[in-house]
Amino acid sequence: MRLVFPFDLALPEPVRNILRHRIRSGLTIFGIAIGIFALVVLGALAEKVNTLLQGGERFLSDRVAVVGKGGGHPFFGPGALVRASVAEELLGLPGVACVEKNIAMLLEEDGGPTFGMPRIISGIDVQERLLCDRVAPSATETSFASGDWWRPGERGVIVLGVDVANYLNARTGQEVEIDGIKFRVVGVLNRTLTGPDNTAYMPLEDARLIMAKRRPFLADLRLEEYVRNIWVVLAKGADGEALAQEIAARFPDVDTLGPSALRGPLQTSNRIFQFTILGVAMVALIVGGLSVINTMVMAVAERVREIGIKKAVGASNAHILREYILEAAFIGLMGGLIGLGLGLVGERVLNQLAQEAAGSPLFLVTMRLALGSVAFATGLGAMAGILPAWRAANLRPVEALRTE
Repeated sequence: MRLVFPFDLALPEPVRNILRHRIRSGLTIFGIAIGIFALVVLGALAEKVNTLLQGGERFLSDRVAVVGKGGGHPFFGPGALVRASVAEELLGLPGVACVEKNIAMLLEEDGGPTFGMPRIISGIDVQERLLCDRVAPSATETSFASGDWWRPGERGVIVLGVDVANYLNARTGQEVEIDGIKFRVVGVLNRTLTGPDNTAYMPLEDARLIMAKRRPFLADLRLEEYVRNIWVVLAKGADGEALAQEIAARFPDVDTLGPSALRGPLQTSNRIFQFTILGVAMVALIVGGLSVINTMVMAVAERVREIGIKKAVGASNAHILREYILEAAFIGLMGGLIGLGLGLVGERVLNQLAQEAAGSPLFLVTMRLALGSVAFATGLGAMAGILPAWRAANLRPVEALRTE
């Protein structure tokens, strides 16, 4: 004999049916919750990486990169130096709003691989940066949590992205040491969830000093005449691909990459992470779906006589079908909500560990991911319940009433 609690009677019928077998229903819900937990955690990792990649795509959408011959992509290529004087010649071309010289390298050359975006040094000419911010603002806006850019001509100064500041445990006004050179922190940027968070900006001249220490084979070059990349920022309405072709024709001794060539590797990476989410969703679909089907088949088998009575007193096939699909959907919904809750806790714990180890969070649960995971679990339950519900709806009342 099953105990009936008073509050059970006030619940909708699909919920009361689930509570008839609390252990079995609970195990099914828990199985779905585990799948959704995995989907939320890995999806949060993919969302974080996708946010970084999308920020990179926005940054590159109105730029042309000029690099040394054979230097490849500014973010992924082997790198080659280009003469800084080329930047002055590019300024006079039609469609060019401004030009920024840059020396980029890893913050810690021997720091080993990092999961997510690596921390980098970006040597810049602050006058060029301020000019570009004024005449052609980037799609990725940067603002300061404290401090500001250094004054033109200053040396030994640095502006830190928020994740680099956390990693170095540095604040505005303090000193940090990079490759044995001390820098005074003059500013810390607000979080953007994109590249600037993992970047340390310093004067070009200081970046050249670090590059010379790390690359002693460059000693024969007059390094003050070279930079790693030249970014050409497009004027409003300018055709980036046409400008890239024109630069390539005028300067055959450098490599030029237009917006499409710059965004290509990022878009490929983005697709890889989207397939990661799809793969996890398929695992959750198979495991959770089979659990719900098993539970609902058992529920139909146990309630054949009850179904017969309902149909004998006038319940339609549609009523029975709706009842069982709602029951299965509710199982999916409960599993989705529990899995989302576990995922949010997991994201917080993992981000705390990542913050302590690497200075930056690696997981990001977006509203799209949260709502999508719960909707996915609910839809999964409903779809898994269709076959058992169809079987229940099509039982003949006479045969069902004869069942013991």
